[in-house]
Amino acid sequence: MSLVLVCPPVIIVERKVPVMTVNTCRLAAIYPSNNNVYQVEIIEAPPVEIDYHEEVQEQEDDSMVNFVKSHFN
Repeated sequence: MSLVLVCPPVIIVERKVPVMTVNTCRLAAIYPSNNNVYQVEIIEAPPVEIDYHEEVQEQEDDSMVNFVKSHFN
């Protein structure tokens, strides 16, 4: 048995560029078999929430600071 995150993809279009991300993931147990078919069991646990927009904003802020420092020093 292995533990995996099962996350349905979400497509976000920012600045005319599509980005694939996730909003919510679930913890699951996966069991291998002999015929290349895997059994996945969603575990009774709270979902894992992903806050994509906040992460992107932080990266944009950091890149702008780096741009300003490199061009005006």
